[in-house]
Amino acid sequence: MPGIFVNYRRVFLHTSQNSDHSHAYLVEALADRLRRHFGDDDVFLDVESLSVGDVYPERLRHHLANAEVLLVVIGGGWLEETRHRMGLAGKDWVRFEIAEALRNSIPIVQVVLDDVVLPAAGQLPEDIQEMAMRQVFQLLGGNREAVARMV
Repeated sequence: MPGIFVNYRRVFLHTSQNSDHSHAYLVEALADRLRRHFGDDDVFLDVESLSVGDVYPERLRHHLANAEVLLVVIGGGWLEETRHRMGLAGKDWVRFEIAEALRNSIPIVQVVLDDVVLPAAGQLPEDIQEMAMRQVFQLLGGNREAVARMV
């Protein structure tokens, strides 16, 4: 059962200068490096860990409930997209996963990409404001070796 759950935003509707798709390789490289260090079965990244036909919400909840740590990857536009999704119908799975981890005392590590400014507690939705008190790791996209040095 995966002990490390990687939480990230795949799409930014309100893009900023730093929220291009180049950050996708950082998320994938991070997951790959974690798998090399901890093992394939110990890292959950939805696009790589879910199988065709899996019931998405059910499998996410299952893996999150069994996680030992949640890595929250924060790239450009992350805060803006989180705020935007608050006003939309439907569940914001990124926010849901963070709120669940906080409710269930799952440790959270914030992974900030490039020069993104970490959101302050007051900028976050109320149910995830406590995340702002968690440790931070900065991952620079210009240096792919940073992923290798993380673990």
